[in-house]
Amino acid sequence: MNKQEVLARKRKSDVEEPPINLKPFTIGSVEDLGHDNTFNNHESKVGTSSTNVNDSTNFEGSFTLSEVNGKTCTTLFDEKVDQKLAKLPNSIVRWEIGRSIFKCPPDVQESIIETHPHHDHQQFTVKVPAMGTAIEMLDSEGIDPRLLILIQTTEIELSTDRTKLLANLSKFSSELGKPDMVNQQQEQQQRTTSNDLNRLDKSFKLSNVSKSNLVESNINDKKRSAEVIKVLLKRGNIRFRINLSFNEDKRCLKKKLKPCQIGDSNHWQRNYGSNCFLQIKLSENLLFESQKGKPTKNNKNNNVLSKLLWDFLNNPLIFAQKVYKAAILKNDTVWFFTSPSDLEKPITLTDLIEKDMPIELNQTMRISKFNARLQLSLSSTTPTINFKPYQIRRVPDIMSTSLVISTSFMEKISESLKLGYLPSIIEGAHHDSNIGYTGQRYGWVMCNERDRLGGKLIQIRESQQTQMCHDSLRILFQAKVYDSKKFEWIERQSSILILKSQIHFIKMSTTHTLMTDGAAAISLQAAINIKDSLGLKVLPAVYQARIMKAKGLWYLSSLEPKQKGEIWIEIRDSQWKAEVSYQPNEDIPFNLCQFSRRAKPGHLNRQTIPVLASRHVPVTTFTKLLEQEFTSVLESLTDTNSLRLAGTLEDNVQAYKKANKELPKNEVQDDHDDLYEKYSHRPLNPIWECAQLLKSGFEVRDRRVIDRLVISGQLILDGMINFKLGVPCSTSVYAMPDPTGTLKEDEVFLQLSRFTNPDTNLPLQDIRGECIIARSPCVHPCDARKVKAVANRNLEKYDDVLICSVLGERSLLDYLSGGDYDGDTVTVIWDPNFTQPFVNAEPTECISEKQLKEYDKYFKDNTKLPSLPNGTVSDFVTLKNKGSYEEALRESQLVTLFQTVDFGRYSQMHKVLEYLYGVGDQRTQKFGHIYVKCLDAAKQGISLVAKANKQLKKEFESLPELRKYNLTAGIPLPPWTCMVDPTLDKLEWRLPDGQEKRTYLSKKPEHVLEAFVAVADQQKARLMNSLKELEPQAGDSSLTQRWTEFQKGIIGGSGHALREFLNGIVKRSYVKYREVIDKPSKRREMDLTAAWKIFHIEGSLKNAKKAVIEDQYSSMYLTASAAHGYCLLKASAAASIMGSDDHFVFHMSFTEVCNLKTAAVEYRHLLGNGCKAIMGRVPKAITPEFNEAMRVKKKLAMCWEI
Repeated sequence: MNKQEVLARKRKSDVEEPPINLKPFTIGSVEDLGHDNTFNNHESKVGTSSTNVNDSTNFEGSFTLSEVNGKTCTTLFDEKVDQKLAKLPNSIVRWEIGRSIFKCPPDVQESIIETHPHHDHQQFTVKVPAMGTAIEMLDSEGIDPRLLILIQTTEIELSTDRTKLLANLSKFSSELGKPDMVNQQQEQQQRTTSNDLNRLDKSFKLSNVSKSNLVESNINDKKRSAEVIKVLLKRGNIRFRINLSFNEDKRCLKKKLKPCQIGDSNHWQRNYGSNCFLQIKLSENLLFESQKGKPTKNNKNNNVLSKLLWDFLNNPLIFAQKVYKAAILKNDTVWFFTSPSDLEKPITLTDLIEKDMPIELNQTMRISKFNARLQLSLSSTTPTINFKPYQIRRVPDIMSTSLVISTSFMEKISESLKLGYLPSIIEGAHHDSNIGYTGQRYGWVMCNERDRLGGKLIQIRESQQTQMCHDSLRILFQAKVYDSKKFEWIERQSSILILKSQIHFIKMSTTHTLMTDGAAAISLQAAINIKDSLGLKVLPAVYQARIMKAKGLWYLSSLEPKQKGEIWIEIRDSQWKAEVSYQPNEDIPFNLCQFSRRAKPGHLNRQTIPVLASRHVPVTTFTKLLEQEFTSVLESLTDTNSLRLAGTLEDNVQAYKKANKELPKNEVQDDHDDLYEKYSHRPLNPIWECAQLLKSGFEVRDRRVIDRLVISGQLILDGMINFKLGVPCSTSVYAMPDPTGTLKEDEVFLQLSRFTNPDTNLPLQDIRGECIIARSPCVHPCDARKVKAVANRNLEKYDDVLICSVLGERSLLDYLSGGDYDGDTVTVIWDPNFTQPFVNAEPTECISEKQLKEYDKYFKDNTKLPSLPNGTVSDFVTLKNKGSYEEALRESQLVTLFQTVDFGRYSQMHKVLEYLYGVGDQRTQKFGHIYVKCLDAAKQGISLVAKANKQLKKEFESLPELRKYNLTAGIPLPPWTCMVDPTLDKLEWRLPDGQEKRTYLSKKPEHVLEAFVAVADQQKARLMNSLKELEPQAGDSSLTQRWTEFQKGIIGGSGHALREFLNGIVKRSYVKYREVIDKPSKRREMDLTAAWKIFHIEGSLKNAKKAVIEDQYSSMYLTASAAHGYCLLKASAAASIMGSDDHFVFHMSFTEVCNLKTAAVEYRHLLGNGCKAIMGRVPKAITPEFNEAMRVKKKLAMCWEI
């Protein structure tokens, strides 16, 4: 298949595959397995599984290997089970059912699948037949509630769009017979209706409803449900993920099938559908094990896990009769791909790559770069608008050597090159065909300032060749334009003769550096369309995005449009990452990552603080700000108003993220960590629990609130001590180059849209005067720089973005650890306490470029493999012709998983050197550069050479200050690091194998971070003393009132059965609870399973009804109160026996306790307002968490009752 055929292939309208009905687990030949990703109806069969499928121990997350025509594959399920899964309605149902039954034996799995209503496209839960203990094998992790919400909103959206379209069609049809049909208004209506129809057909793929009978069609619930699922899968917002880890003896891989996740989609998912991709996410511990080395045939001492992992990732994976293959590695996740099943010819991995980035067009590219470019398609993005190839303008970058050209002359060049538009910059060189001379290539930026041109048309650098010319010079201009016949962007040239009298000659420049690295312009109308597609009210100044294989930042064009409504986008050479091919009418999506937002006060981190201190910012400047922060927290945490205190706790960032289950991207969530207790649904985060208690009506002086408040205060203060210092007179914003070229060297422009001056509480719009610019990583003295913020009328359209000058020898961001403008954010500080004492580092203080290039030689390219001798894409072209391209591509990516990751160790070495010798020391800067290089090594496909690693280690260990330490036991760290939360960056702070605890250097009190810790300790002690002074109030009768009233209502012998049943359940679970809390344990919350099972399972409503079946009063009570009332009564009974030194009921029945308290508070409130009774009504103030908890309990109760 040639390139044009691959590019021209169009998908059918429906992305979701129909139910598959196949012969028993049959696939094609071995050759077919290598090229096709779906099963077909040949007669070859899968060989016998290598494990005993009837052994239940094989269903604890371990995988099974099967022989498929002599080729090993990973199978998740038994052959028959997999066939039955394939017949379920859609991919989401298949995954959720498969995930739920993954640990069950095959016969149980088959029975469960057979009970599923195969016609229901939204039945994601299992219906379990009576099988005894088999129920415990089900995965109890429920479906993501956000998925159900997303399905409901999508269904409403489809219904609304369809209703609107039908109304338009009906109105259009009623006008067909009128004589004045063909008038301008009705023609516009016709076009609008046609456009709506095409959009709906394109967006929602209504393949089952033809356009001709759309008016008459009446989609039933089944079809509508199927349509909603198709839309969700097409949009790519659903992700199917397997967490991969290992067992305790490190000799077996374990898989955890996670619920369907909702998240931002990426380019590939939107192109092929969510169901074509399967994410294999490696746990942190597995990553560390894999870094011990890739398995080889000659090495007999290979790590067992490394070999298991290598085999697993290189083998096809079978699920629901589809074959998935490893396609792309991105960070800690391997993306497996299978072809959409709605195509006449399945798409192979080769087709996927060829469509994205044809290897024939990129043969000179390094393979490590090629793999990094492929990952751009997996960046989480939001689709906005589409461009056509002719709307894309390829332009060169502005360099330090770039010149200026008049607008009138640029128009002449545009006409000569037949561009059809006015480029902002053009490239060219002095050319003399008579002597065969072509000079250095320069870029000319369009300029309207006659002063810069001296009244001439164009600037040219004076040289010996220009002096030899008499009256005129010939300049050969070139631009890259789209060729509709070749489907590519090609270079077009045209020469123009210029009189020397029209040329402004300037001196030659010795430097040649990028000034616009990663940033380009976008037309105003295109930006408005993007804003409208996102539903924004304000037009952002910049957009970080991906388009084709280009990435970077796009800013509003400073040029006035020639015609209203012009849509175009520039792509600079620094943004153009690979050659691509697109047909003339093909849509090219602008995939948005982020956009500029309203600027807010920024903060400093533990890297920036020492660098600023090394540039003469006093230590007291930092400690005073820290004291102010602690004083503010002290006042808010000792507030006696419950709701204000709850708001303060909810504002804590970490508590908010955990409450919404937003974990760091590089973390694989442990199976037991659901962030809520499994049965009681109590938040495991004390801050969030305390906030929920206060919102439910508990007073600040309540014993449980005080207990949680003390712990919450410790957590909040520890987070503050984690060296993030807020600076009110600072902000963090995107940086972009000056599109007008009017800012002078070392000048910046920053205009804020809605920023409040902390000193006056008045709006602050323009930043004027001295300010400090810094970015992360910040390790060198020159990584923070003082510049001058100025006013500039030409830039007033840009809000909340730092605009940097393009004049001078280097760009501002290039000074800051070699940054660029492709989406880097910078911290801007204009506080005079920082700016006045700050002194910029001289070039002699910083490590030289020559030295940095020498240190770069310490790294090697990981993709230099025996099968890839040249290390370039040309090797792939050769292997493609031999049929082994896919295997080599996969190996070139997966090999990076088995390279040692050194950035954690070199980060620690750099901290030690900075602590001992300061930021400016040459040794500190050297190891800082190695650390920054290691930080991005995996993305770049490089790793530290073993010889260089050994040399650097020897150099570090030879430091005289470290001689007294046993370095074989670990690197001694600065004392301030004991305050760092290692869970925030486990890769950096992980202890080496065999090291049980950290060792520390001798303390240097004068170090800025040690002073930081000293102040934090003082303020923390002050706050904790204030919290501990709170006297807890006596027992809360509102929690026990329901149980008390129930016992009072017992008359004679009636009702005793329920009382005795609940007394027994509560007392037995309380005994188990006390056994746990009376035994010292650091993780006692995780050991309450025995008490929970008695309280919730043995004490279920079903068992309660059985126990009181002979007691008419108790039976009637349970029937009237239902599950909700029974759970509240049981919680009240638990509260009645709770000891003064424990919190039994909060661990057993947290949400019911909150409900009891809320009802009591509202009851008192209504009584105070004249209402006498509200019995039997659910309180209005009930927390949302209670509703969610009851939903979870109901789902679990369905399993318990079977």
